[in-house]
Amino acid sequence: MKYLAFSLSILFSISSCDQEEWNSSTTEDSDLVSNIALVRYGGPIAADGCGWLIEYNNKTYKAFELPEKWQIDSLYLNASFNVTGNDFFCFGPQGIPSVELAGDQSETLLQFYYSETQCSDPWTRRTDSDAGQAGELMTYLNDNDISVRALRIHKIQANFAFCAACNCGTGRSFSLWTNNESKEALEQLGFTQMTACTINNPLDKIEWLKDIKEQFEMIDDDIPKRIVQYEYNDQCVFSIDACLNCPDALTYVYDENKNIICEFGGIDGRNTCPDFSEKNKNPIELFSVN
Repeated sequence: MKYLAFSLSILFSISSCDQEEWNSSTTEDSDLVSNIALVRYGGPIAADGCGWLIEYNNKTYKAFELPEKWQIDSLYLNASFNVTGNDFFCFGPQGIPSVELAGDQSETLLQFYYSETQCSDPWTRRTDSDAGQAGELMTYLNDNDISVRALRIHKIQANFAFCAACNCGTGRSFSLWTNNESKEALEQLGFTQMTACTINNPLDKIEWLKDIKEQFEMIDDDIPKRIVQYEYNDQCVFSIDACLNCPDALTYVYDENKNIICEFGGIDGRNTCPDFSEKNKNPIELFSVN
C-alpha cells in the first residue's frame, strides 16, 4: 500500500452517486505534508449514495471502513491514510480512489467543547470560512503540544441580544477529540470536557429524535424550528422548539429516553427548570429551519 497523509482542502460539493463497484486503480497521488482531512457523508449506498468520503486538495476519496466514531459529517480528521489501490464507483464513470485509516484506531479519546468569543481567544479568529478557522485552531493547539485527533465546528442562533464585548460569544463553538495527556492543557485554555453527550450523530442514532427532525422537515411552512443538544445536571438533553420565538409556544427539554426534563413558555409562562440557563453547557445546534 502507498502511504498518504492528508492536508486541509479547499472544499467543494459532493455530487449524487450511481452505483457501488470496486475496480483496480492506477491512481497516483503525490506525497503530502500535513494531515487534516474533511469527512463528508455522500448519502446511503443502498439509496445510490456514496457513503463516507474524505475530501483533500480538491479531490474526493472513498473512506473504506471508516470507524463509526469518525462517521460525522463535516468533521476535520487529523489522521494518516493508506491508499488501497482500488477505485470506488458512485458518481460518474471515473472511479474514486479509496483510502483507509492507518494505525491503531482503538485508542481511548476524550471530547472537549469551547465557545468562541468575539476577541479573547488565544488563537486567531477567522471569519472568512470554517475551514480557515479549523486550520487556525488546530495549528495553534499543535504548536502548543496539544494533540487533536478530530475537530468539529458548530453554530447556534442565539435567543438574546447581540453582545459585542470581547468575551461575548460569537455563536460558533468547537468540539474536539484528544488523548488524556492533553486534558489539563485544554482545560487551562477554557475547554470543558463533554462527559454526558457522547453519542455521535444523535439525530441518526436516537430514533425518537430522528422522527421529530423528519416531521419538522415534512412541514411546509415558514415557522422556525430548532433542536439543540445540551449537557445539564450530568445528563445529555435535547431542547425541542416546534415554533421558535413564537408567543405562547412551549419549549420542551427531553433526556435521551424522551422523558420530559424541562418545559418553558406557553400561555402560563411555564419554567420548570429555573436553573437551566445557568447550568446548561456545551450547546450544539443539531437542526434548524428558519
